Amino acid sequence: MKNINYSFSEKEVIIQDENLKFDNLRIIKEKGMGANGIVFECFDIVLKRPVALKIWIPRKGRAYPDAKRFEAEIQKLASIQDHESIVKIHYANSHNKFFYAIMEYVEGEVLASWLSKENNTKTKLKVAQRIIRGMDYSHYQNVYHGDLHAQNIIVKSDWASAGRTVKILDFGTSIFSPESSKLRASYLMSQTLAKLFDSEYLELLHPQILEFVHEENWMKVRNKYKNQNFITPESVLACFEVLIEFITAKLEHLGKISDLDTLLSDLCLFLVKSPFLNFEKLIPFLREYANENQIYYFIDQFWRWTNFGGGVDPIHLMSEEFKELLVSMPGTNNAVEAYLHINETLSVNSEQYLIWRDFYKKYISYLQLKSLLV
Repeated sequence: MKNINYSFSEKEVIIQDENLKFDNLRIIKEKGMGANGIVFECFDIVLKRPVALKIWIPRKGRAYPDAKRFEAEIQKLASIQDHESIVKIHYANSHNKFFYAIMEYVEGEVLASWLSKENNTKTKLKVAQRIIRGMDYSHYQNVYHGDLHAQNIIVKSDWASAGRTVKILDFGTSIFSPESSKLRASYLMSQTLAKLFDSEYLELLHPQILEFVHEENWMKVRNKYKNQNFITPESVLACFEVLIEFITAKLEHLGKISDLDTLLSDLCLFLVKSPFLNFEKLIPFLREYANENQIYYFIDQFWRWTNFGGGVDPIHLMSEEFKELLVSMPGTNNAVEAYLHINETLSVNSEQYLIWRDFYKKYISYLQLKSLLV
C-alpha cells in the first residue's frame, strides 16, 4: 500500500498537506484505499442521498496525481455508464491539484465476503452472469478492467429479490497499456469468475482459462504470454457464459425431460456462439444424460449451425464480414475438427470473434431462444 499521509473530518480531506473541502458532503467514514485512490462513504446534503467520494492519489515518485491520466480514466468511465452493473459517476473535478469523483454509493458486500457465505450454485451462476454482461458491455466500449478481483465487485445480500444488484468498481488500472491490460483482464476475469463456479465444472473451461485459474503468479503469466497469443477477454467471458448454460441444463433439465434432442440442439447453438469450452471434456459431461445417438445428434447440430444449407440459411442476418469469416474457415467433413479450428481461430482474435458472435446473437434472438438460467 502506498505511503500517503491523509486525514479527514466531516467536511474535508487533508492529503499530503493539501486541504480538500466538500461543502455539500458529509464525510462519514473511509471505505478503503486502492492502487490509485481513497474512497469515502459520504452523504450528499443537497440531494439527500448517500454517495461515494473517490480521491485519486499520486503515482509512486510523484507529489500529485497526473491530470492527463485522471482525465483519460474518468472519460473512459463516463463512456460505460449505461449498464446497470457498472457503478455510476455523478460528478468529477479537481481541487488543490488533487482529483476526485462523486459516485454512486453501493450498499452490499464485496464478492469475496459474499462468496464465503453463499453455497447455492444457481445463485452464484446468476451473479456470474451479471458480471459477464457488465464486462461484455465495457469491452464493447473498448474499456478493459485490469483489476477485476473479488474486492472490486459488490453484491447485495438481498440480490435475489431486487434488480441491479451486482456492481463492478474501480476500472482505473485498466485504462493504460491496452495490450497488457487485455492479458491481465483475461487472467483476472478467469480467476474471479471461476470462484463463482463449483469446482467440478471447471474442467470444461478452455485449457488456457484453466491455466489462468490455477496460476497464482501474475508475473509468470505476463512473461509467458508477452510475445504469444492468449485467449482474449471477450473469449474468456464467452466461455464462462456458455458454461452457465450447460450447468443450468444439467441442474434443471438433463435427466428430467423427455425431449432431450431439442435441448441438445439449443445447447449446441449456444456453444456455436461461444465455441470455447473444452470439447474433449464436454462430451463425457453430456454422456451422463445422453446416449450415443444423442451425442452424435449434438455433434451433427454443430455442423448444421456452422454450415447451414437446406433452405434454412438466415442470409438476412449475415453481415458481409461474417460471410467472409465463414468462408475463410477451412473445409472439413468432421464436426469436431471444425469446432477445434473455430475455437483456436476465434479465441485469440477479438475482432473476428465479435463478428462471429454478433451474427449468432442475432440468430439466437431470431429463433427466440433465451438463456436457460432464469
